[in-house]
Amino acid sequence: MSDLSFSPRWPRIFEVNGKRCNLSSISDLSFSEACLFISSTAEDALHFVGQSLQCVNCDLIEWTSIAPNTSVPILITSAYPVLFEIRNSDTQVLHRFEGKLGERGVYDVNCTETSCGRLITVQDPDDSLIGIIFVLLSLLVLQLGWIGLQHISNTNWYQRMVSKEDSVSEIENDLGSPSTFVDASVRTIMQQAVQKQNSRVKSLDVFRGLCIVLMIFVNYGGGKYPIFEHATWNGMTIADVVFPSFMWIMGLSMALSMRSQLRSGVTRKKLALRCVQRGLKLILIGLMLNSNGNNNFATLRIPGVLQRLGVAYIIVSVMEAFRMKLQSCQQPHRLAWLQDVADGWLQWILVLVLIAIHSALTFALPVPDCPTGYLGPGGIQDQGNFKNCTGGAAGYIDRVLFGPNHLYQHPTVRKFYYTEVPFDPEGIVFLTQ
Repeated sequence: MSDLSFSPRWPRIFEVNGKRCNLSSISDLSFSEACLFISSTAEDALHFVGQSLQCVNCDLIEWTSIAPNTSVPILITSAYPVLFEIRNSDTQVLHRFEGKLGERGVYDVNCTETSCGRLITVQDPDDSLIGIIFVLLSLLVLQLGWIGLQHISNTNWYQRMVSKEDSVSEIENDLGSPSTFVDASVRTIMQQAVQKQNSRVKSLDVFRGLCIVLMIFVNYGGGKYPIFEHATWNGMTIADVVFPSFMWIMGLSMALSMRSQLRSGVTRKKLALRCVQRGLKLILIGLMLNSNGNNNFATLRIPGVLQRLGVAYIIVSVMEAFRMKLQSCQQPHRLAWLQDVADGWLQWILVLVLIAIHSALTFALPVPDCPTGYLGPGGIQDQGNFKNCTGGAAGYIDRVLFGPNHLYQHPTVRKFYYTEVPFDPEGIVFLTQ
């Protein structure tokens, strides 16, 4: 069992004597919160120990003691499964719970010196999936409505209505309607706009729009749903898909745009210069966003999402600007799917070199006071033996090159592992991935 001195900045999985757990303000419970009341009639104090199951290989932490003949309210997160125990003074486990409490639910446990009763539900929890179900049903209704409109537009009745309008328009034109030339000009402009619009890849635009909507939703809390929060350390959630999706969109758009510009006569040197300028703009915008609310250069976060996108864009785009082939003249054959690899053999070699550098740094670089090749979150995992090893070699390199004050100070991993050293998920080693 761990005994830690918590910083006020660290989020709590269990909040003893939480204000919203008072009987007079139970209705003030927010999303992803539940209340547990522990009542004791024991002669000696009981001990409440617990931990979030998001913290892998972590010891239970003692959060509070329950004095004899008292009741203690505890605010517990309902977003993630938890493990807690109630122990007597002899460390005997009187009650053990492992699972997930319901959102805005209220629970009660009565304990004596030798045992505790079962967990009683005082107030039924809310269904946390109602919001997602409502959104999905709304999208389904919109989709069905669109299908219905398309079906109506193909009916004979609708076609006859359109034919009547066309007939009236033709009669007006034959009679010399003053709007004839205006209509012709408008139709010409609309046709040109349609032709220009058709040159875009609609599927890419739709996917980009979906990613932007998802990014906005995630950045504004994601409805407090765990699947819209970044993974604690290992694993992946929906929120973790946004960044690689944008990276993929950037790569595909870059290939389409660069090939089009090269075919239109833009020189490779000029194209590479444009790519460098665009990447530098992304990096500059990222630094400006990092300075929002923090105008102290001594603590300015240097890495960031846009910085990582910008550096990756410069490396890949410059490489492609000088090596991309305008088109393939090969005839279709059984190994046609290997043609892209053959055409870009040098690019493949450079990418494999970057992967080799990443693997060598990750698994072979000695890190002071840490096992070589360590990939864990550090903090209180493994009894705190590697508490300053968060991120292994990647975290160590960032702290040496940028300094601890210029890295992300509130990573997701701190919420559960109570890490003490800063760790930036957009660090320099990740550029070689």
